Amino acid sequence: MAKRRFQKGRFEIVNGVAYTLYYEDVVQPDGSAESRRARHTIGRIGENGMSQRSAFREHQAFMQSVNLKRGSVAPAVVGKTFENIVNQWRKDVAPNLSPSTLRQRESHFRHHILPRFGKEAPHTLTVTVLQQFATELRRKVSRKTVVQLLTTISGVQKYAMKHGARAVVVSLKDLELGREGVKVRRPYFTSEQARKIIGLSKEPYRTMFTLAWCTGLRAGEILALNVADLDFTSRTITVNKSADDNNREIGETKTETSNALLPLSSVLASVLQNYLEKA
Repeated sequence: MAKRRFQKGRFEIVNGVAYTLYYEDVVQPDGSAESRRARHTIGRIGENGMSQRSAFREHQAFMQSVNLKRGSVAPAVVGKTFENIVNQWRKDVAPNLSPSTLRQRESHFRHHILPRFGKEAPHTLTVTVLQQFATELRRKVSRKTVVQLLTTISGVQKYAMKHGARAVVVSLKDLELGREGVKVRRPYFTSEQARKIIGLSKEPYRTMFTLAWCTGLRAGEILALNVADLDFTSRTITVNKSADDNNREIGETKTETSNALLPLSSVLASVLQNYLEKA
């Protein structure tokens, strides 16, 4: 009878060589199985060998094969499935995200992540498991979407680890996601086209389109601007909030780097002052 079922194994480096220490089942003459200590050689570490990170990935992959061979699956602690962690993340972390970011995360959970990993233990989402997940997804969605999904999983796993749950955080560097593919050239308006659009527009769209053309701000950032954000003396525009395109509530910008103090050109200043005088 095997002494134990699921194993993490032990990863060690001795004299520059990486090994995995584990227990293997040895069939006895009478047909019973006896669990014995075994050592698997991974390879040499260093200048003429593999990196320690690569060796550890090999260790994880080897232990997964050992456990699968034994018919062993890492158990999920009661109340600690990946879905439980996600629900706690929803309470503690989600309220601090922008509405658009939260909608994206919830879409990831609903359509891809929870149907696949909801009932799994967080510590079973290893490199091998997520590589298989990513490879399957690449047949259906773009590489960018796969990266976003994996980033969502990683965020939940990091949160789980900070709160004492057993979890594995897999870096994107540890996964092969394929090439980006041929990038489609993004359409854009020329200066002449932009002038025609602005010239044919009625207020308040004329001023909004002028703001967009001169600053590159997102629509939500433009809609969230108020008079206090415009400094006609210092010629600056303060961008630190955004209007959500779903509920029209004013909240944080999409990313931290979106917060900015932008220059206010004389042409744009004239357009804005003229608009405010007539408003």
